[in-house]
Amino acid sequence: MQKICMIGLGNPGKKYINTKHNIGSDWIIKAIENYGLELSYSSKEKSHSAVSHDQVIEWIIPDCYVNESGVAIKKILKNKNYSSNNVFVIHDDLDLPVGQIRIKDGGGHGGHNGLRDIIKHCSADFMRIRVGINHPGNKDLVTSWVLTKFSKQDQDELDNSFYRFLRAVDMLSNHHVADAQKFLHTSEKL
Repeated sequence: MQKICMIGLGNPGKKYINTKHNIGSDWIIKAIENYGLELSYSSKEKSHSAVSHDQVIEWIIPDCYVNESGVAIKKILKNKNYSSNNVFVIHDDLDLPVGQIRIKDGGGHGGHNGLRDIIKHCSADFMRIRVGINHPGNKDLVTSWVLTKFSKQDQDELDNSFYRFLRAVDMLSNHHVADAQKFLHTSEKL
């Protein structure tokens, strides 16, 4: 069975852990801990990664800022030889309520600078796992908003969402994208 690749976007450094922009990398770390895996660093690919015990899922965190993800992901994809339908980029999404998850095949960047950079350096032909972080209500506040931490209430909602995400990953690892979409797009609670 061909591997799938889960790439979580996030900014490097401890000060960004649990910020809204880091939901992708934070969920990769949480999944790795959940499955009892260990991250290793590749200087060639400038990323941290772990492979599932059954060798089906590779979990990757590029070692770069979100807005500069394109070059790092281009290196990863070149060295790993993944087909685009097996690459899932996990990222924050301002247009969704906190904790809502959507899987999208391709498309534009929707104003997300990390996606914009990936599209610029790679292509728009990859799967996205969009995780809602809400919008601050004013576009001038977006930059500071994505760098703030979640409230306790939001974090509780995200914890629920994370376990729904893991259930969807099981479906994705068996190449059941439509089933994962149906599950995530129609169920809000476990």
